Amino acid sequence: PRLSQQSNGKFQSIFREAELSNAICFFDECESLFMKRDSGGSSHLAELLVQMEKFEGICLLATNRPFDLDEAFFRRISECFEFKPPNHVERREIWRIATSHEAIPCDESIDLD
Repeated sequence: PRLSQQSNGKFQSIFREAELSNAICFFDECESLFMKRDSGGSSHLAELLVQMEKFEGICLLATNRPFDLDEAFFRRISECFEFKPPNHVERREIWRIATSHEAIPCDESIDLD
């Protein structure tokens, strides 16, 4: 389910449902929910952090603004991974793989270099 900052009391049911379903919780653009409180972060941050701590499953969060996240949030993270943008060679390989089958045709005149 999609959440907005106005979601109240939904976190407990989301984590409960994930636990019952053996599902992974994924929060994309998590800075909208986990923003620093002194920067206008979610008023539901405390509830969300408590529910995350109780959750025994896997919770994935994605952001391109890690410095906007609340400090209390970082204390609850066990692993953090940074995915850097691909360089020129890596981008060429991504395009080569993506266009190497019939589902995504690529005109032969296109130079991926």
